[in-house]
Amino acid sequence: LVFTDAPGEWFNHWRINVNNENAKGAKWIHDNCDAFLLFADCEMLTPNSLNRGTTKQQINSVADRIIENLDNRPFGLIWSKSDISIPVETKRQILSHFEKNPIIHFAEFETSVKEGEDELFHKSICNSIYWIIKKLQSNKNKLPSVISQKPEDMFLSKRTINE
Repeated sequence: LVFTDAPGEWFNHWRINVNNENAKGAKWIHDNCDAFLLFADCEMLTPNSLNRGTTKQQINSVADRIIENLDNRPFGLIWSKSDISIPVETKRQILSHFEKNPIIHFAEFETSVKEGEDELFHKSICNSIYWIIKKLQSNKNKLPSVISQKPEDMFLSKRTINE
């Protein structure tokens, strides 16, 4: 498993223009990842947030880009800072945007740096990773064929045939 916490700027450029020079990293991630977790910051979605409308728009437009050529790759929505309440209508609006799109494997999770009741938020972090692993079990990379070049040397004992 490889997790990437890519700069938000990459995805901001990518959501607007896939071919933007500053979006190359986000495009590479989208082209090469087997699954996605998109984080929605609940603090930015509160009625008091000055960036609430922009945040909703960014979540939806990044989701739209991820959904393009998604195929059967899993896509999870993480409500981060879930200890901060957001209006039910705000959550419904964002989720309805996801529901309008053909996502084969979709799940949502509520997380926070705070534990929550019965460690709910911390368990949810693990559950999101478990969900991806479970969805990807049938989509394993094929291991390369290897031959032994120097059996007496542990480091050099295995080489791929292509070398």
